Amino acid sequence: MIYLTYNSKKLLLIAVLLLLPLSSALAQVDQSTPEALGKSKAIATQAKDKAALKNLIHPEVVKHMQKHEPAKLDEILNAWTVIAIPENYLIAVKPVSEIGEYNAQTQTMNVTGQEMYFPVPPSHFMVIVAETQKTDSAGKVRTIKIPLGIDPISQVDGKWYIILPGVKEGQ
Repeated sequence: MIYLTYNSKKLLLIAVLLLLPLSSALAQVDQSTPEALGKSKAIATQAKDKAALKNLIHPEVVKHMQKHEPAKLDEILNAWTVIAIPENYLIAVKPVSEIGEYNAQTQTMNVTGQEMYFPVPPSHFMVIVAETQKTDSAGKVRTIKIPLGIDPISQVDGKWYIILPGVKEGQ
């Protein structure tokens, strides 16, 4: 058993009080740019931190999914935590217009032949990419890029969020 003197207890309390703001600062994520959002997602994915990942999704999307398809939200968060993201990942960002056409009236977008409903309009797609070396049939080593995650994203009130597609009201 460890016995602390009065002075030791005071020093321990001071140390704890000084470290509390530091720990909360470390827990904060950066959503100031699409790239920062991607880095925050990569860090939370590597840490298998579902709460941090959920915080990167727009709050209206989370509310919509919890109301209409709560199991789907958990399924997505679970799937994200098993992605192996290497330390040398890259973040690529493309406007929605380069991928497909978003219909603001119906809040839908056709992505790879499938119409998807978005409770919050996406403006871009963010892709986390891993690079790996592969030797081709001629024996030449090539760098190939493998997408590890493709997420619709949007900036709302100065912060970037992941915008997941969901079930349309009434479906």
